[in-house]
Amino acid sequence: MTQQHFEEIEETIGYRFTNRTLLQQAFVRKSYSDENGGQNNEVLEFLGDSVLGFVLTKKMPEWWGKINQDKQFESKFNESQLTEFRKKLVCKEMLSSRIDILGLNEYLIMGKGDIKNHAEEDASVKEDTFEALIGAVALDSNFQQDVLDRMVFQMLDPEFYLKEGLDAGKNPISLLQEWFQRKGHGLPTYDFQLIIGTFAGPWERCSLVIPGIDQTFSELGPSKPKARMAVAEAAIDYLDKNGLLFNPNDIVKNPSEENAINQLNQLFQNGFISEPKYINEESKDENRNIIWRIEVHVKELPNDRKGTFTSKKEGNRSLAYKTLLDVLSLNKTKK
Repeated sequence: MTQQHFEEIEETIGYRFTNRTLLQQAFVRKSYSDENGGQNNEVLEFLGDSVLGFVLTKKMPEWWGKINQDKQFESKFNESQLTEFRKKLVCKEMLSSRIDILGLNEYLIMGKGDIKNHAEEDASVKEDTFEALIGAVALDSNFQQDVLDRMVFQMLDPEFYLKEGLDAGKNPISLLQEWFQRKGHGLPTYDFQLIIGTFAGPWERCSLVIPGIDQTFSELGPSKPKARMAVAEAAIDYLDKNGLLFNPNDIVKNPSEENAINQLNQLFQNGFISEPKYINEESKDENRNIIWRIEVHVKELPNDRKGTFTSKKEGNRSLAYKTLLDVLSLNKTKK
């Protein structure tokens, strides 16, 4: 890593290292240390995972609880609800998305195998990097609590997700990366130029070219991550306004009844539809045989799919397939 790399990372995460060797180690993959010797980021990842969980757990009583008039602690949510929220806030998809937002995967130090396989694109690798960086700060600061609190909030920004919802993790940078990969373009290439002499000090200009589109997107920002976010937002806005962004057929290329439930969920995970809701009501017919009245709801569709079945599993699958075809048909109608 160069001096400039150190400074860029420290500015992004809001912490200046005393021992920058630890900062570099947070980005060293095992593939690199196996080939070149030295330490990698696996143990730092373990430490960071524990620190991340503790910082968020410590903050949760302030978000959703209080000491009542009987001097007892009461919470707005029960144990399972709190566990589920924390789980979603630190899941692979969330941490990977945050690394994309911060633009930190470009600093990874990888071995030849990782480079060949484009490991920097892998969500698990980005999750590991997020946790390893927290672990490095924990060691460098001697686990100073206010430092760790500040850094976790800088990197994860949990209060944004409390306000906007956990689905807000689908940021423009992640969406654009997914769009590029669906179209077979690899990863977006962001070009930066330092602009000197602006009224607010040096700014970064970030430029991006989308293959097949005769237009260069260019935006300014006070730092590389913010300039990258601005240009990704501009590109996503352009694709959306021109009907080029959302295409469920890129995700579900071969719809089938056997895989319909999973395929519908893929469309939800990629932001094309709201979460499918399955309603299953058990009853009996005149011969006392068990029957299932099943409904599948997707908010974007004008009509729900309904039916009566002797098998709950088969009924859900059958109606999910019909709903899937409705979604794909609706997309074609919009074009």
